[in-house]
Amino acid sequence: MDFNQMIKQVQEMQKKLEEAQKKFVGTEVQGISGGGKVSVIVVVVKIGKYRVKKVNIDEELKNEEMEVIADLVIAACNDALKKLEEESDKFGGAAAGCLPPGLNLPF
Repeated sequence: MDFNQMIKQVQEMQKKLEEAQKKFVGTEVQGISGGGKVSVIVVVVKIGKYRVKKVNIDEELKNEEMEVIADLVIAACNDALKKLEEESDKFGGAAAGCLPPGLNLPF
């Protein structure tokens, strides 16, 4: 493989990676806790940056102690973040699949 051909393949790989990242930005996931009594929606605003978009707390929890509700919100957020990490891994794996054969990167 000559140098120009390798540069071309790297450029193609970079383009595919950028496309995968664009698809990932805007992804929303729902995290749930308390048997569905608490849920959160988290959105990817930028690669590596997430924001909580919405929090839902079932009315059945209105008489619960604030500490219990806070723990359920934290658990729902952590559930959503775990799901985003899994989605991110899928996108990363897809991007890695566009490496040309024989090109081993040191990271």
